[in-house]
Amino acid sequence: MERPTDDLVQRILAAAAADAGGRAESLVKDARAEAEAEVKELLKTALKAALLRQALTELETAKHSPPASAPSPATEPAPTPTVAASASACYVYAITNTAWGTPPPSLGGLGHAPLRVVRHDDLQAVTSDVSLDEFGPDVINERLKDLSWVEQRVRGHDAVVKALSAAGTVIPCRFCTILPDREQALAALRRHHQAIHQTLERIDGKKEWGVKLLADTRATTSAAPPSDEMASPDTGRAYLLQKKRQPPQREQRDELLRAAQEAAEACHLELSALAADSALLPTRDRGGSRGWHLALNAAYLIPEPDTATFHPVWTRSHSSTGRTDCGSI
Repeated sequence: MERPTDDLVQRILAAAAADAGGRAESLVKDARAEAEAEVKELLKTALKAALLRQALTELETAKHSPPASAPSPATEPAPTPTVAASASACYVYAITNTAWGTPPPSLGGLGHAPLRVVRHDDLQAVTSDVSLDEFGPDVINERLKDLSWVEQRVRGHDAVVKALSAAGTVIPCRFCTILPDREQALAALRRHHQAIHQTLERIDGKKEWGVKLLADTRATTSAAPPSDEMASPDTGRAYLLQKKRQPPQREQRDELLRAAQEAAEACHLELSALAADSALLPTRDRGGSRGWHLALNAAYLIPEPDTATFHPVWTRSHSSTGRTDCGSI
């Protein structure tokens, strides 16, 4: 139904006024009430979005700002920060118990910086200093656009985390977990002490495995050569036969993706039953024109004794339509 014109709306309202107490007036009242409710909901949504943006701005500002220090006496002005004081930040690789020990001297952080531990009670964070010229809030967004720079640093971060994990239970931190200084790392350990303990207990004696199920869609990117029988369909019957034997590529791809999705759901269900915990991660087409569709991207927390059972399960996920990749995280 087309929207009423402004003139038509005005005529309806005028008629409703003349028909006081009639059906038209009742309809107008109902419409007004519904319209007010819709406007109220729109205003509520807009206010929520504005508040969320304000909160995000405050959080991002606090993340990159050093903690406020106690005010100096009026007779002693605060000293001007020097360049050396703000030349580096604290990069956090992982968190673990102090019983884990200390990183070996031969293991270096990003840029071969020495690894240091920040301790609070029985917890510690494994950190290193990084230059603000590379990781500062003013330059990090541009750095992340440089794929070569990102790849090199991600590999370095991953190497440190894997070396630490091999020596015992650690909570790995995301790439580019950066705090202004070591005091902020200490404050984080103090503030989240109980939650960190619970997480360490939950993952102790377990390993996280990532599983990806990829569907091979390369067969749907090019049409199969027609047979001699259907090369020149000069009759309606031959044409219908060709359509039946050679479904359109889009239909082939859709059918393949449906089968891959069913396999992914079944695989995830079976692997989750073996895991202490699991998580579905975002899936996006992998490889683009290379013809691989990422149907499953998941992580599973597996107790060490169950690893031998876990591997055959994901291995059975191989099929003629795709492959499964599995690796420890």
